[in-house]
Amino acid sequence: MSAMLGVVQSDNMITLYLFWELTSISSFLLIGYWYNRDKSRFGALKSMMITVAGGMMMLGGFVLLSLMGGTFSIRSIIEQAPLFATNDTFVIALVLILLGTRDIRKLGGLMSIMPVSFTVALIGSFSMAGLPPFNGFLSKEMFLTAMLSVTEFDLFNFSTWAPLFPIIAWVA
Repeated sequence: MSAMLGVVQSDNMITLYLFWELTSISSFLLIGYWYNRDKSRFGALKSMMITVAGGMMMLGGFVLLSLMGGTFSIRSIIEQAPLFATNDTFVIALVLILLGTRDIRKLGGLMSIMPVSFTVALIGSFSMAGLPPFNGFLSKEMFLTAMLSVTEFDLFNFSTWAPLFPIIAWVA
């Protein structure tokens, strides 16, 4: 998990690449956990070859971007983005960084393989999008308000427990 946080939070492209490779190693170890099974070893080796090959391509693109911008800082590269469009090696750098499939039909299949995980991910996505039946944003705001007002909670006050009395009476 630390490697994934490093990928997300790094501002240096070389640091991002190192964290990316740590993620690749973590995936290899996770997939190959059952090392006595042939499928597990094959899957781990396959994932390692794919992610390391993709990482090497990404590193090549990062090096080209740093040569064009004169820095490895992602923020500085983004600030110089309009200047890169006129550079001939910019297209090559983009191809190297973004090499791989972006076809959603080839990336899909979660619903047929793991229907429960797909359903939970779909409900979570709808919730974070704030769609009315799921109300992700509303629930978050209500939770934040409750946590901020917990200091005002008076345990020995009648008004604190009053809403529970009808529920207790109904259950009893």
